Amino acid sequence: SPALPTWPLPLFVIARLLTSSGNEAMTLPSLFEVAAAADDLSVLVLAGLSQAVFFAVFANLCGESTQPSLQLFGLLGADAVRRALEHAQVFDDNGEFRKLQPEEQRRAALVWRAARQRQGLPDDQDPLPAALASKEAEQVKFLTPAKSHTSSSWR
Repeated sequence: SPALPTWPLPLFVIARLLTSSGNEAMTLPSLFEVAAAADDLSVLVLAGLSQAVFFAVFANLCGESTQPSLQLFGLLGADAVRRALEHAQVFDDNGEFRKLQPEEQRRAALVWRAARQRQGLPDDQDPLPAALASKEAEQVKFLTPAKSHTSSSWR
């Protein structure tokens, strides 16, 4: 079992936990916020990713005998992480294996990008599975205001 950082958690992590509703679909924090976390546990807490999910993705990538590490996770390529997000399984509340939920995949992808950014590696690749990535792109397209073609000002 990997060593966890000692308590107390940094105040900004505690504040994030207190302001979240406990809903799995809470908004994702920024990549900068997650990458700036003080330690590995804080990265997972800020991203809203459970240790069980991170460990499942990591074990799918590196095997169960390798101690989970954000540093090693960030060194892995986007294609390998994408396959792990598609194939990793965690236990559900009934003790049965299940695939990762889309929200868990998004949060694991955010942790991967943060792990890369913390090491000065490019974080612009998308490790999300294709179906999930195209859905994300549609949401961003929908939320982006369009400029008028007849005027340079926003309407």
